[in-house]
Amino acid sequence: LQAHAAFNAKSSHLSASDAARDARNGRFLSWSVIVLGVGIIAVLGLFLVRQIGRDLKQVEATVAKISGNLDFTLRIPVKRQDELGRIAQALNAFIDNLQLNLSLLGSAIQRAASASTAVASSASSSAETAEIHSDAASAMAAALEQMTVSIGMVNERTSEAHALSQDSVDLATRGGCVIQGALDDIQAIADS
Repeated sequence: LQAHAAFNAKSSHLSASDAARDARNGRFLSWSVIVLGVGIIAVLGLFLVRQIGRDLKQVEATVAKISGNLDFTLRIPVKRQDELGRIAQALNAFIDNLQLNLSLLGSAIQRAASASTAVASSASSSAETAEIHSDAASAMAAALEQMTVSIGMVNERTSEAHALSQDSVDLATRGGCVIQGALDDIQAIADS
């Protein structure tokens, strides 16, 4: 029985030493896998951060060019179908709408400028016509003033002519009386 107990003790000791060695190997393997996993994650994270950084810089550079040059024909290249790609697509759609609205606004401004020019031309033409009518009205007023003065002068001359006619009638009447008296005197001399 002692030999069996010694065998069991030796076997347990060997099993314990194998278990300790396996535990050490397991810990080493676990730490190796953890370190390797952290390393892979770090490398992938660094690659991902650099890629995202490059894409963000490209978005930033394109937006800065659009803002600086007011060139709304530029678009952000869409290389990915993730959040960054969707942001680039949304910015491109915004720029498309902005470009369309600016084009419509420019057309409306051109139409307003044309209408303004037409209104100014019409106003200028109306002002010239009004000036011509004003000059004609002034000329008519001056002519009417001259006619009024002329009519007044004609009236004065008519009054003078009437007075002279009246004087002539009086003289003719007196002359007729004198001639009649002379005729009567001649008749009386002839009768005597």
